[in-house]
Amino acid sequence: MKQNDNVYIFYSNGVKMNCQKQHSMKELAAYTGFSIASISRALDPKRAYMVKESTRKKISEAVKALNFSVNLSARRLKIQRTEVISVAILRTPFHRNYYSYEFAPQSVTADDIQRLGEVSRQYGYDLKLEFFNEYEPLSDQFFDNRRTDGIIFTAYCGNDYDKKIAESGLPAVFMSRYIDTLHDRRNFVGWNREPGFRQAIDSLLDNSMKTIGWVGIPRTAFSINSRILEHLLRQNGLFNEKYFFDIRDYYQLRSIINDLAPLDALFCGNDTIADWIAREFRHCNLKPPLLIGYDNDPCFREQNDFNSIGHPGNPMPELAVKMLDSLINNPARQDKHIFQVVNCEYIKRVSS
Repeated sequence: MKQNDNVYIFYSNGVKMNCQKQHSMKELAAYTGFSIASISRALDPKRAYMVKESTRKKISEAVKALNFSVNLSARRLKIQRTEVISVAILRTPFHRNYYSYEFAPQSVTADDIQRLGEVSRQYGYDLKLEFFNEYEPLSDQFFDNRRTDGIIFTAYCGNDYDKKIAESGLPAVFMSRYIDTLHDRRNFVGWNREPGFRQAIDSLLDNSMKTIGWVGIPRTAFSINSRILEHLLRQNGLFNEKYFFDIRDYYQLRSIINDLAPLDALFCGNDTIADWIAREFRHCNLKPPLLIGYDNDPCFREQNDFNSIGHPGNPMPELAVKMLDSLINNPARQDKHIFQVVNCEYIKRVSS
C-alpha cells in the first residue's frame, strides 16, 4: 500500500515494513531545477570538477533528500567499463624457510590497502581484493577484463603472471615499498630507500656516532636495505661485517642482544624488528643503541623507542591509482612502461 510520494508500506508475514522509493535521474532534475546533464556530471567523480561547487552541493543535498542512487549497472554498461580496480596482495607464507611471524610488518599492508581504497573512490572505482602466494596463485577470474578495468600488485614484482596480463589486455601497475627500484621494465611505483639511509648516516656522523650495525632477515626483500646500508657505510669507512646480523626468529634475536649493546646505532629490517629489539633491551635492563627501523609502520608512529626510514605521507597508493587510471583511459600508453619512485626520508622520533 502506498503511503506517500517517498515511502511505501507493505506487510511480510504480518510484519509492517517501510521501503523508500528509488527516484530517477529525471525526477532528481525536476526536483533541483538542474539539467540531467549537469546532474550526471556532478555525480560522476571523474567529471564533477566540471560543475560549480555550489551546484554540486545542492545536488548532493537533493540526493540525500530523495534517497537517490546512481544506477551503476546501467552507467557501466553504457560506458563499457566495470569501474573496478583489482588489487593482488602478496601474502608471504610464514614458515621456517623464511622467518617467524613476529617479524612481519604489523600494519603496513593494511595501511597501503586502506589508502588505495580511499584514492580509488576519488577516481570513481570500486576495489576488489585477492590474496595470493606461491602456494595459492591468483585465479583466472582475477584477470577477466569483463570483471575489472585494471590491476595493482602490492609487494610483488615477479613475472609469474605476465602471460595472463598480456592475454587479458588489462593494464597493470606494481606497487611496493619493499621491492628493488631497479624494476623499470614494468609500470612500477615504489620507494627509493637510499636518500633516507643517507640522511640517517649523515645525522649519526653529525653526532659522532660511528659504530653502526644491522639486524635483518636473510633471503628476503629486507636484504636490499642491508646492501644499501653496507654500500653507504663503506663509502664513509664505517662498515664492519661483525656488526651485521641475520636472524630468523625471536630466539636468535635474544642470543645477540649482548653483541648489539656496544653499538652507537643499529639499523633494523623493519619497524617491527626495531620494536622487538627495544623491548628486549628493556627486558635485559640494558641501554639500547639508537634504533632505526624501516617503513614508518602506522603501529609505531606514536612511539619514541626508535626512528624510522620511510615517507611521512605515503603517497605511493595515490601514485599507483593515478598511474593505473591514466593507463585505463589511454590504452596507447600501455606499450610504454611508467616508473615512479618516492624518495624516503629519515624520520626522527628519538634524539641522537
